[in-house]
Amino acid sequence: MNLTHALLGLAPFADVSPYWHFPFLLILVNFIYSATRYDDPKLILIHAFKGIIYILFFLGIVFVVLFLLGNVLPAWLRV
Repeated sequence: MNLTHALLGLAPFADVSPYWHFPFLLILVNFIYSATRYDDPKLILIHAFKGIIYILFFLGIVFVVLFLLGNVLPAWLRV
């Protein structure tokens, strides 16, 4: 635990993953972006859901590419 965490009272959260906020940010950013483009609540929800799916699909592709580069490619190069 560093001094900043201790001074701010964040000691219990020092071991928490730094990625816990990702789902909340993903949802909020998509809802806010959709709300700036549409006035109808139904369209806002549809557009936000499509945005969430798009971002998760993109991040999934990035994950697969990085996984392949990190695990499969080195195994192929050792042969």
